[in-house]
Amino acid sequence: MAYETSNPIKKVAQMGDANSLWYYNDADASGGQNNANYWLAEYKNLKVGDIILASSAAAGSNVVSTYVVRTSTSSSVTVA
Repeated sequence: MAYETSNPIKKVAQMGDANSLWYYNDADASGGQNNANYWLAEYKNLKVGDIILASSAAAGSNVVSTYVVRTSTSSSVTVA
């Protein structure tokens, strides 16, 4: 599936001057959330080094994944 702007990522905390902690909850499988450009719609908000806690309820089980933003430009957002 794809990131839905109708269910936006939420900023939880500012971590120092440069980075933020984000939370996202959706039914997308955690593997999909790790795909290149899944988060592209949020490139203006996400900065390199930001941390995303993503909860996935895919296939009836809840999984929480932690991602670190590696790139964030208008053409590419990648996480690891």
